[in-house]
Amino acid sequence: MNNRRKLVIALGAGALTAPLCSLAQPQPARTFRLGILVAGDLGTSETYFRAFFESLASFGYVEGKNLLVERRFADGRIDRLDVLAAELVAAKVDIIYAPPPPAALAAMKRSTTIPIVFSVSADPDGSGLVQSLARPGGNVTGLSTLGSGLVPKRVELIRELVPNARRIGLLYDSREPAARISRDSAVGAAKLLGLSIVEENVNLRDQLPAAFAALKKKGAHMLLVFEGSLGIINRDLVLSLAAAHRLPVLYPYPEFPAAGGLMSYSTNIVEQYRRAAVFVDKIFKGAKPSDLPVEQPTRLELIVNMKTAKALGLTFPQAILMRADKVIE
Repeated sequence: MNNRRKLVIALGAGALTAPLCSLAQPQPARTFRLGILVAGDLGTSETYFRAFFESLASFGYVEGKNLLVERRFADGRIDRLDVLAAELVAAKVDIIYAPPPPAALAAMKRSTTIPIVFSVSADPDGSGLVQSLARPGGNVTGLSTLGSGLVPKRVELIRELVPNARRIGLLYDSREPAARISRDSAVGAAKLLGLSIVEENVNLRDQLPAAFAALKKKGAHMLLVFEGSLGIINRDLVLSLAAAHRLPVLYPYPEFPAAGGLMSYSTNIVEQYRRAAVFVDKIFKGAKPSDLPVEQPTRLELIVNMKTAKALGLTFPQAILMRADKVIE
């Protein structure tokens, strides 16, 4: 059995590891068909989907019993999302769970009737996923990460760590609408702090080494990496390039500092996936996406990695350490 199939089975089986109290939940009377559309790959999504399926199990949905799951992974090739979305529509799924904006937008293009749930959109209304957060309209709803809204604070944090910096680098994938919005927000925030901007737009893994080299050559003293499938899929490469070029980087996901990155300021992505199951359950039970307001996070996490800071010759100011939710030694 190959690794990909093992992971697929593990993700479904993860629902069986939910707390015992979930066994007392009423079992849905019918079998539902759930479509999953992901811009990334199976391996980097495993932890997230384990939380999602465990949460679904707490509502009584168990794959192979009363839940059929159609999975589609684009493996970082956003251009494939349209075809994969069409496959899910043809499979007549009851809901399409498309966590990132590119996947949700692809699903929207293929269906205006099948409910679509997203969970990691940095700017749902700005990206065109919903009409407004309070009244989504149409057949799409889900959870926001506040990504673009967090950008000014991210600029402040990285500047606080590197106070003598005069030039900030931006790394993003312009194919993702939220990344373009975040980029504009960063430019505005940087100007207020008297920082100049250098930037690189990267769409493919093979472009990452050249992008880091270009940012360093342009004189970037620090770097912001924005939300997007390209970064999370290629996390290890991004981290190694940041280390090789000795660039202080603030990341958009907590998984980065946990794996050796310098710091992150974001929502808890695992919790976002877990909460997405609440939307799926409500829709399975008859709710309309247009009647379910987009949920925004109530808690943000600042995570810092002391070991990485030391390797870069940096010391976190006491003010940052006091605000940090987690300090990795």
